[in-house]
Amino acid sequence: MGTKSQAEQLARELAREALFLPDRWRAWLLRAISEDLDAADLEQHRHEVLNARMSEAVRVLEQVAEHLQLDQEQRLALTMREFDAAPEKVREAWQARKVADAIRGSWELAKSIAFTDEHLPVKAERQWERSKGLTRKRRETAFALGGLARWLETKPERKQRQDYDR
Repeated sequence: MGTKSQAEQLARELAREALFLPDRWRAWLLRAISEDLDAADLEQHRHEVLNARMSEAVRVLEQVAEHLQLDQEQRLALTMREFDAAPEKVREAWQARKVADAIRGSWELAKSIAFTDEHLPVKAERQWERSKGLTRKRRETAFALGGLARWLETKPERKQRQDYDR
């Protein structure tokens, strides 16, 4: 039994049970279920777009290597500069940095996926995106705390928020 049919079966059972609920609770339940299903669809769509972008980056990388007539060892040694030097028509206006960004920001990983038997790192990509967001938050927090520390070094008379803002 597939996941979709299980979800449909669960939705049908919930709808059947919802008939015994008061109208207000039935409306709330159906709205909550539809929001959850919409959120799951959006997440699935985001992953499909991510997979398509990574696949396209790998395809373009392979296309440039074929155009340059590189053997296996030369393909793994291909540099970003050499990739960018290939005709724009061959690389379909992709830059090496864009290829690397499509595959977790790593040029070496992009080459190993394109030219060896490594698989696209979808799970690792999600983790990398999450860690990138955490890094940004930590950097912003460090910046704010650093500003606060510099303000406290001035030995302010009052330590209130509006004084700091001023």
